[in-house]
Amino acid sequence: MAVFSYRATTMAGETVEGVIEALDEKVAVERLRNTGVIPLRIESSRGALKGSLGFRRSRADLLTFTTELSVLLAAGLPLDRSLSVLSGLAEDRGTKEMVGSILKSISEGASFSEALQRHPKTFPRLYVNMVRAGEAGGVLDGGCSTN
Repeated sequence: MAVFSYRATTMAGETVEGVIEALDEKVAVERLRNTGVIPLRIESSRGALKGSLGFRRSRADLLTFTTELSVLLAAGLPLDRSLSVLSGLAEDRGTKEMVGSILKSISEGASFSEALQRHPKTFPRLYVNMVRAGEAGGVLDGGCSTN
């Protein structure tokens, strides 16, 4: 059995971290889901990645952001709540401010793609256009909760 460290969120948006023992990563993810949490990051204790959502404006950071946002949206959290969770997970002030800025833009009526477009050093034009295509196709509905 291997030991995995994880970061997860509850449906209420609380962040939880810990370790879990499992045969492999897939089994660990399944066990975490069975406990009612949404795994955001899971890694073997041998090859731990350095931080999560610490945007240094790299492709890997963009991939992490996209993956974690996708997990939260797939779990049924609205876009604004998902961004709030990601802002809370951010390890550096710049990332926290950027995600907060995106959330503020959406709250003020901008579409998700318009909010991303305001951060061209982080979100390339192709990325923004793919999000825009998803909005047009109904994949993203603006998604702010009314709570």
